[in-house]
Amino acid sequence: MELASGIAARERDLDSTDDEDVTHVAVTLNHIHLPMLNQFGIIEYDAERTRIESCPSRTDVHAVSPTGFN
Repeated sequence: MELASGIAARERDLDSTDDEDVTHVAVTLNHIHLPMLNQFGIIEYDAERTRIESCPSRTDVHAVSPTGFN
């Protein structure tokens, strides 16, 4: 939730946010953004353990748009 809290605060340009904002960001991260970043090889994301790790070699990441069209 720490990541979600930081993102929610940054989106609202505030120092802190309410639980509803943080929950919304957390759900969106876990169901959309983190799996997509994992799929493109930008991060390693383990949804079961809710763990994010940086990929060992980011030089292998190719520029791919989210829609799959370049």
